[in-house]
Amino acid sequence: MGIKLVVFHEEDLVRAALSQVLQGWPETEAVVEAADADQAVRAAEVHQPDLVIMEARGKASERAAAIRAIKEQSDADVLMLAEEGRDRDALHLLSSGAVGWLYSSATAEELIGVAQQIVSGRGFIEPAAVRTLVETVADHNISTVDRIDEGRLRSALTSRELEVMEHVSRGLSNQQIASRLSVSENTVKTHVSRTLNKLGMRSRVEAALVVRNLHATAR
Repeated sequence: MGIKLVVFHEEDLVRAALSQVLQGWPETEAVVEAADADQAVRAAEVHQPDLVIMEARGKASERAAAIRAIKEQSDADVLMLAEEGRDRDALHLLSSGAVGWLYSSATAEELIGVAQQIVSGRGFIEPAAVRTLVETVADHNISTVDRIDEGRLRSALTSRELEVMEHVSRGLSNQQIASRLSVSENTVKTHVSRTLNKLGMRSRVEAALVVRNLHATAR
């Protein structure tokens, strides 16, 4: 059985282009378009999609309400398409139930890759947005990962995995980390993936917060 998707974007041409890209994904069973939040919620209720792709542009409070309504009506995951520079909205929208934050400048290949990652049970956060998210959490004194103490973290992860996550917590991309550590980008991706699996997490932000909390405890 294929993957069912809902695409919510207010601009007709962009919505049509996204749909065309997703329809070209071999695993796609159906793509339903929505031009506003009400249509997106209704589509989630009627079609029970695996994934809803939603533009982040607009009032964050309205997008957050739409995410919550979609989650109430279906088991769909929600991926936000955001313009660069709007990362301060990410925490609010992710806390409302979204599991992905992808820049709208992404290529078709990147969009498909992230969609595949999310429907496979993982989350996705743009590496460039991680630092902003961690700082936003710190500014609001929010801690969602205190339950992972230093002993568990150091016993669960290898020294290289810890080193990689140090760089992740600073907002570096996989490519930047690979350059600093003189390894391939695929090696970095493997380390990040293994770390998330070991810690039972879905996104780089959660793992970055673990590292931040570890340092805060050590000080």
